Amino acid sequence: MAKLYLSLPSQPGEEYPNGGEERYWIGKVADGLEAALSDSGVKPFRIPKDPEESRLLRAANREESCLYLTLCSQTAPTDSAGQRKGADVYYREQSAAEKAAAELFAARLKEIYPQPELAGTRPVSGAESLDDQEPPMLLIKLAYRDNPQDEAWLVNSTVEIGEKLAQAAAEVLGLPISHA
Repeated sequence: MAKLYLSLPSQPGEEYPNGGEERYWIGKVADGLEAALSDSGVKPFRIPKDPEESRLLRAANREESCLYLTLCSQTAPTDSAGQRKGADVYYREQSAAEKAAAELFAARLKEIYPQPELAGTRPVSGAESLDDQEPPMLLIKLAYRDNPQDEAWLVNSTVEIGEKLAQAAAEVLGLPISHA
């Protein structure tokens, strides 16, 4: 059986300039993702930020169809605060499976992001070695919360973003899902 694990912001205090906190708005996106996956037979598990628990879950799920997603927003460095836009899907560069999954997620986000050319993938290098059995783990930074247009897009599109993330997750996991 396919499994989807979600890691969401858990700390209060990452305020959005026009109201609400990161954990609230990203939680609304996750709610949309869960609703869109409801007919696929998969209920995503929301996992805590504890790295040890994440390692234990990955070990327990080897050889199963699994996907780990961390969802969040981001802020630009001080020198460019409020000026950056975009959605970034990060993957470990040594993982072909993660790269392929990241490309699927980026493609779905490009379908709804106002400036599709600003939605893409970003490899990260990692010292930890991977084996072929390890399920994909992606970090998805949906928008720059310090940019008024990005913040407005995220806040006003939580259901649609969740649906597109669900479509990508279904594709990666080989699940049936309708494409809205």
